[in-house]
Amino acid sequence: MSEFRWLLPATMTLLLWALWGILPKLALGYTTPQKVMVYEWLGGTIVALGILAYLRFQAPAPAPAILFGLLTGMAGMGGALLYMMALDRAPLASPVVAFTSLYPGIAVLLAYVFLRERPTLQQWAGILLAGLAVLLIATGAPDDAEPAASTGTSATTPVDTP
Repeated sequence: MSEFRWLLPATMTLLLWALWGILPKLALGYTTPQKVMVYEWLGGTIVALGILAYLRFQAPAPAPAILFGLLTGMAGMGGALLYMMALDRAPLASPVVAFTSLYPGIAVLLAYVFLRERPTLQQWAGILLAGLAVLLIATGAPDDAEPAASTGTSATTPVDTP
């Protein structure tokens, strides 16, 4: 049973990331991607403060760990901003969510190149099938599909005022 200790946190991750995938589209009905990012950052800060409290506000780490942690945060937030911009410009969320869900396959390719990890034939097949699944999801909307809520926003035409 211990080999499945990862399953509960992974399932919770899956559910939270699914929410993360659609919640911005709702927020974008009211404001710009840049402003939504500010509030996403604040939400992330609340989580980080909870972790710091759990660690009794002591989080010493070697310099490389700090560097890679900061780069991870920058990549994540940069990707999140671009994700919000894509959601804002797309009539439906599902193609954006489906396309950006290819990132694990890209991560496997990057691990192959930079970390010298060797994916198995089964894993390569999984990447190929994931790409096919994304293609089917992203192009599977009927021609008469309309967005559930038209936001009318874009990065250059904010709904609200500063």
